[in-house]
Amino acid sequence: MKKEVMILTGAGQIGMAIARRMGYGKKIVVGDLNPESSEAVCRILNEAGFDAVPVEMNLSSRESILNLIAVARKHGEISMLVNTAGVSPSQASIETILKVDLYGLLPKNCSRSTCCNRIVSRIRYTLTRWRNVVT
Repeated sequence: MKKEVMILTGAGQIGMAIARRMGYGKKIVVGDLNPESSEAVCRILNEAGFDAVPVEMNLSSRESILNLIAVARKHGEISMLVNTAGVSPSQASIETILKVDLYGLLPKNCSRSTCCNRIVSRIRYTLTRWRNVVT
């Protein structure tokens, strides 16, 4: 039976708290660069009665994000995106922070505003019914 699906990017405490609060009755697809982190969050959620699956993903890779969306769509209609992925100065270099947090998925030779509009449009197109986004 297919369920509504919540995509959670970032397998940290904030993301898990949001998933626990908003993910009841949904399939929760947890994407994180570190597979051990997403597996640990899924284990905690599943033990608490939620239905969660881990997916290894890289927020700075368009292909990785499209794969995460494809995995989520196999489980049902995507109704929610919770984006808590990112890095801080205590975790990464300035270059990595800019790539992940500021520029995200921007292709080369593209202004930020134009690329942001393209990415939002592409995600909205991919997710058939855009209803809930938490960032």
